[in-house]
Amino acid sequence: MSSLAPVLMDDSNGELESGGQDSWASERRRAFSHPLLNCSNGAFRVDLCAPFDMIVVATRGSVYELIVLHGEKGDVLVRGGSHFPEFRRVRFVGSTAGGAMLKLRTIDVGLEMEFHLGPGRIVTTSRVKSVSRAA
Repeated sequence: MSSLAPVLMDDSNGELESGGQDSWASERRRAFSHPLLNCSNGAFRVDLCAPFDMIVVATRGSVYELIVLHGEKGDVLVRGGSHFPEFRRVRFVGSTAGGAMLKLRTIDVGLEMEFHLGPGRIVTTSRVKSVSRAA
């Protein structure tokens, strides 16, 4: 993994982009207008990734590796943090500032990533500091 190039870095301005809504039943949340969801630096869209693209995300507490299986559905293999010591297939839902606000299929610096492991099983990371894609 020596060929990683930073895609987004934390500029500590706290400005992020608003999201949308998805029809998938367990992800039905609406992104409301909120200061933490206004973006000036862009975001990393997992739904636009090709199968087997690899993404490395550094949060305030851990480093996560994601291998995209089906970006439009959010299907990924993830490893990192205390919940994923080995690669595990999960649904990447998006980024959240907490509560009902969610940017679907998006990794955004300053927000937390949210993964669904199955019915009622959700893992939320600490805030994202940087995002890189393996070349």
